[in-house]
Amino acid sequence: MKIEKNQAFIRALSDAGVTQASLEVLFATHPEQESVFMTSDGLAFFSESSAGSHSQKLACTDVIEVTRGEALSGEALRKDLANEAAGTTEDTLAKAFATADDERTPFQNSLIEKATQSIKGDKNK
Repeated sequence: MKIEKNQAFIRALSDAGVTQASLEVLFATHPEQESVFMTSDGLAFFSESSAGSHSQKLACTDVIEVTRGEALSGEALRKDLANEAAGTTEDTLAKAFATADDERTPFQNSLIEKATQSIKGDKNK
């Protein structure tokens, strides 16, 4: 299934904090992966069966495959819909910091960690 054909799923990913930039980071940190399987809560899995098992616990049980090419070319998320649902990058980071520690999504934790490393000048982590 192509992600751009499922607007409800795109909105769910955006609500979970998934952005084009986060998909690019995902593939940059896993250069051996040619595709990942995304669930509506924004988690990425390397196997479709793992994603499918996880998605059964979610309100939206769809699983989509995102290829490296789609992520790097910008086809994985339609920019206009993602921006409408998620706001700007600054808004996403602000929302992550405003969310209580025990309620943050994995993406929000990662975003905060990368922002903190950037401020400290530690680019090797």
